[in-house]
Amino acid sequence: MMNECFNPNCRKPLHYLREGRVFVFGVKADSEGQDGEGSHLEHYWLCGACAQFYGLAQDGDGVRLVKRNRVQRSADLELPGPEALAS
Repeated sequence: MMNECFNPNCRKPLHYLREGRVFVFGVKADSEGQDGEGSHLEHYWLCGACAQFYGLAQDGDGVRLVKRNRVQRSADLELPGPEALAS
């Protein structure tokens, strides 16, 4: 159960989900559980401040904190015009 920011340098307590970002990853269990299921979902949370600069990635060793690529501002994005959407 997530109860604090995943960033080990932050660890801000989780009070509300409206701030930050939740990540969900499928995790394969080492051995099948009693109900026969071999995998489950794990939830992780980054607070709003950390989510601006970091994301989470899953690899063979588990989940790790990764630096986000610079996100383009919406004003910098070139969107298709109405004529492109009509076709």
